[in-house]
Amino acid sequence: MSIATWNTQGFNPLTYTLNQNQQNFPPATHNLVPDYICFQEVGNANYAGALGPAIVCAWNPAPSLGVYHQITNANINGTLYNGYHIPWRANVPGNQRCSLAILWRAALGGHAVFPIGAWPSGNAARRPIVWVTPVAGPRIGCIHAPAGGNMVYVTNALNAIAVGAPAAGWVLAGDINIEPGALGPLPVAVNQQNTGDWTHHGTDGDPNTNLDYIFHHTVGPFANAQSAGNLVESDHLQCRFS
Repeated sequence: MSIATWNTQGFNPLTYTLNQNQQNFPPATHNLVPDYICFQEVGNANYAGALGPAIVCAWNPAPSLGVYHQITNANINGTLYNGYHIPWRANVPGNQRCSLAILWRAALGGHAVFPIGAWPSGNAARRPIVWVTPVAGPRIGCIHAPAGGNMVYVTNALNAIAVGAPAAGWVLAGDINIEPGALGPLPVAVNQQNTGDWTHHGTDGDPNTNLDYIFHHTVGPFANAQSAGNLVESDHLQCRFS
């Protein structure tokens, strides 16, 4: 199982994800196609028409939009993905830059095989976390923690995704906004993994900006964790775990 996670900062996820000319991964893994992709700050992307109609849900409450969408056969550089898009805003009218998405290779199954679940923090200014629980394998979740980090939010999110998770365990990937050394204490049986590179590669000139990519899981460490270089002037790294 492999996972890619990226805070796109509004860049088109279909253009830059899995694109060897932009991702700047080591050549041996240029063409690695992950089973799952977690996006943060994906804005109002329509996935080249693969976005379905709004589905009302209770876990994305006002002032956000109260809905999510199914993604069906989105073509990401030659690989088809299904998934869910969660449009999110913190205020009215607000903007949807901080929307979330979680996708999986369409060959693995449709939406009935990957039902969506979510945890709302109870704070309208903070994004929910979302996950899919496949009929086989671990639960996979996507997180975008509050800017500047918030360990209470992260701990509650970790506890929430664990409730009712399958025996195969669970994984929570995304933008944590807390450096590895400051991340803790973690709940029992929760591990963390990162790429070993926790400074942004952006254009803001600040080498001390908090890292956004930490992996949380209960299914053991992944053999390979790596991050791409600077992507189209984004100060967030696209990361892979396999």
